Amino acid sequence: MSRSIENMSPFEMARWFSLIESIDLISNECELRGVDFNKVKISPLDIEKYVEGTCDAFTKKIEQERASEKAAAAAVVLFSFHNEHTEQAIDVVHTGA
Repeated sequence: MSRSIENMSPFEMARWFSLIESIDLISNECELRGVDFNKVKISPLDIEKYVEGTCDAFTKKIEQERASEKAAAAAVVLFSFHNEHTEQAIDVVHTGA
């Protein structure tokens, strides 16, 4: 079953972002220390703890971003509606129609 980001709940997205970030952090630390990432023993429990510890913060951020996107989309619709009707009002003034 294929899922897209648009169809994920904020919580589900946050879990994935937390997991990805945990792996990125380990990878960056390996680079800093000159250690081969493929030779590092990664503890699934440590990854799970990281995901659990960061998931709420990611969820809140995603919900804020989605609210901002909805507000921005509503503002665009309102602005377009306003401009459309302003142009019609100007046409009426200029043509007398």
